[in-house]
Amino acid sequence: MHSSSVEYILGLCNDPQVYEAEINHEEVDGKTNIVIRARHQEEYERGEDCEYGYEGRMRTRHIPREVITAVENLCIRLRCE
Repeated sequence: MHSSSVEYILGLCNDPQVYEAEINHEEVDGKTNIVIRARHQEEYERGEDCEYGYEGRMRTRHIPREVITAVENLCIRLRCE
């Protein structure tokens, strides 16, 4: 995983505007799916395009442990285990 992706994901995990997150480890192919969705609240209330986040799938061994832990903790905070 590229260092800029690591930084971006870790930043999202601390972003108070995140409203949805999930992480799924697929044992069959050894890959992990990560989805983090956030939105700028003011733009959302005005009906404007305000979504941002991360969506990706890659081999689990290429994802740093700190990223997996941060996303898992985010999911727990959002109650979306």
